[in-house]
Amino acid sequence: MEARDANLGKPERDAAVDDLIALVAGVDGLAQIQAKEDAGYFCEHMGRTLMRAEIADAEAAMLDAYRWQYIVSGVEEPRFRSLLGGLIDEEQGKRIFDALTPIMKPTLQRQTLPLI
Repeated sequence: MEARDANLGKPERDAAVDDLIALVAGVDGLAQIQAKEDAGYFCEHMGRTLMRAEIADAEAAMLDAYRWQYIVSGVEEPRFRSLLGGLIDEEQGKRIFDALTPIMKPTLQRQTLPLI
């Protein structure tokens, strides 16, 4: 990997950063779709009628869980951060950070769902 890394210039690294951001955005888009579907199924089979706010909370909780599972846990892994940090410059790191910040912030503003 170091030999390949040494041959990459700034334009190639910028393109790779663009690709990484697009990949994460794609995974997040899938997580959003799946969270909405799974929350809908969960709410439909709860055994009681839920208020709109409760349905929104279920969707938010699912999205937070899927984002954590598929994106945040990997991005926060120290080995990944160390490796990535050694391959990009400060400006590229800021672009990645700016793209990830909204995804890494929980959408549900509390820890648990009092639905049952």
